[in-house]
Amino acid sequence: MKIDQHRKLVLQHLEFIKERVDDNAAKLDRINGRVRKNEKELSFMKGIGSVITMIFGFIMYIIKGD
Repeated sequence: MKIDQHRKLVLQHLEFIKERVDDNAAKLDRINGRVRKNEKELSFMKGIGSVITMIFGFIMYIIKGD
C-alpha cells in the first residue's frame, strides 16, 4: 500500500468517525434538554408538595393547640 493510499484511507476513516461523533453530540444535546425540562417540572412539584405540607402542618397545629 502506498503512502498516498494509506493517507486517503485514514482520512476517510477520520471523516466517518467525525460524523458519528457529531451525531452523538446532537443526540446528547436533545437528551439533556429533555432531562433539564423534567428536572424543572420535578422541582416545581416538590415545591408545591412542600407548601401543601406546611399548610397542613399549620392547620394541624392550630387544631391541636385549642
